[in-house]
Amino acid sequence: WNWSCCVLLLLSLECTSGVRLPQALPSLGHPRLLLNTTEFATLKERLQTHTGQIVYSQLLAQGEQFLSLPDIQEPNCTVTGACRGPWFSGNYLESRTAAATIITCSFLYRTTHNTTWKDRAVAAMLNAVSFNSWYWPVAQALEFSEISYGVAIGYDWLYHNMPVSVRESINTALIARTLHLSQQNFNQGLWWTEDVYNWNLVSHAGPIAASLVVDCPNNSITNLAQDVLQRSLQGIAHALPSFGPDGVWPEGLGYQGYALQHALLSARFLVSSLGDDFDILTYPGLENTAEVFLHLTGPSYLIFNWGDSHLSTPLIGSIFSVAHLYNSTLAGAIAQDWVENNPYVNLDWWTIVNYVSLGNHHDLTSQPLIKAYRDPSTDTAYGNKTHLATLRSCWQYPNASWAAVKGGENLFNDHGSNSHNDHGHMDLGQFVLEMHGQRWAIDAGSGEYDYPLISYFGRFRFSYFRLNSLGHNTLSFDGALQDQKGGAAIQSIDAAARRIVVDLTGGYARGGAISVTRECSFSEDYSTFTIKDSWEHRTAQEVQWRMNTFANITKVSGQELTLDQGGRTLSLKVSAGSVTFQDWALEFPQVNTARIEPTQDAQLRQIVVRVATSSSSSLEVSLS
Repeated sequence: WNWSCCVLLLLSLECTSGVRLPQALPSLGHPRLLLNTTEFATLKERLQTHTGQIVYSQLLAQGEQFLSLPDIQEPNCTVTGACRGPWFSGNYLESRTAAATIITCSFLYRTTHNTTWKDRAVAAMLNAVSFNSWYWPVAQALEFSEISYGVAIGYDWLYHNMPVSVRESINTALIARTLHLSQQNFNQGLWWTEDVYNWNLVSHAGPIAASLVVDCPNNSITNLAQDVLQRSLQGIAHALPSFGPDGVWPEGLGYQGYALQHALLSARFLVSSLGDDFDILTYPGLENTAEVFLHLTGPSYLIFNWGDSHLSTPLIGSIFSVAHLYNSTLAGAIAQDWVENNPYVNLDWWTIVNYVSLGNHHDLTSQPLIKAYRDPSTDTAYGNKTHLATLRSCWQYPNASWAAVKGGENLFNDHGSNSHNDHGHMDLGQFVLEMHGQRWAIDAGSGEYDYPLISYFGRFRFSYFRLNSLGHNTLSFDGALQDQKGGAAIQSIDAAARRIVVDLTGGYARGGAISVTRECSFSEDYSTFTIKDSWEHRTAQEVQWRMNTFANITKVSGQELTLDQGGRTLSLKVSAGSVTFQDWALEFPQVNTARIEPTQDAQLRQIVVRVATSSSSSLEVSLS
């Protein structure tokens, strides 16, 4: 019994499944996940370009590391929630390494025919097959999915290069570990199956890959594969609209990368195996994601890392995938620029399987200098959305001036529904700034996930300094936090005046604010960045203005500071009040008991401007 029979059964259920299925059968040989034999050969030719050689050489280097890396060990999960030993360290999942080892070494064997790579990939698959389960209580469906599609891809790509007995062992494991367990998860209605954020898209990718690649020995397994595929497609339909309408993902750019990779990965699985994307690629916003990353990445190639994100992103594989799937010359130009110039990208297996060379047919310097997500002329309510806007002096110049500011929702998750996410911060009005080749205003980004998870991702989330509004570049009134369910909207953008205005009232109204606005603008020559905050409050308040920075700080006077970083200096002047600064290492323990991250936070400083005002006033801060 083979997979063609599985697909025929799927086709016969087209009218009753509720999922659109293909009308004709494509070739269903091996390999078929992501690349077939012809596409492997074509990709090998494309990799002969200068940019392709950069990507391939880095993949070879990663493969060399995987050759000497010991196999992962199955965690001891006899106690629910106790799988925190070698398997889970911070946010690092060894299942991801196992998947990368299998896929990378399988790819290198397909392109070099060096059996060393094949032997390492097969050994990693058999090691995973030896486990009792691929589903553990720590990250559960996430690592389950990643190891599932890693094994599925390796099984498919090396299908004709493994002994039959090895093939059968891996096929049996995919059926038992992935398909049967996926069906159980669906039957139990686990929360992630209808989640609207990253867990959904990541967790369904593995079941989709396994359902498309297994050999079906009988009608029962055929029905199982068909059921898992259909229910996975129905499941991801809950999360794909979160990219709409314009490509901004509400959990932050870090998790946008994670969600986007797995949305596109599922589309590639389907297109390569069945010749159809099942309408995944028609969802609004997906095609715009490459442009979003372009505008929200500064001249230094550091991103606007709001939410649980880090300053750099390994998104380049998905940018290539957008170029590949949508024939996007813009995405192709972004990806090529990032390969050649971005020091922070990770050129891994996901990059190489999507690698395309579309030529230099798109001029990145033609992009607008001011960009808003969402458009204030048509979308003034923040709703369940993220409002972002950016300003820059020019494109593709490392010393360009660039700033980004955030509105939207604080996106607090009380775990009462799927309408909010776990990765938002209390950061309305947050801004970041680059000038003179330096990132001066910093978003502290994600904390370590080995904080007590019940509080980091639970109702005590905003007790953490780095997650609440006191840890961000925004305002507070008498030291109070923003409304954890408040919101802010991009009120206006003015390209000629190089100005963005954000209405922050929704973040402070419950505390007595009548109106709060933040105006961000550059001078005509982009040498000065000015933030003007205006407010009206029911009572007199002390207003605190905050900005985080890695720069060294010298106090010039009560209303002026000098910042020194990377051999460049920046002057900060305030129109009212007094300005001071403090190290995060000193501030952190005073605000909550969470431990500090020594590799980053020990160098982080916070500038604080304090203004004792009447109920109505304003403050201007200029940086030049």
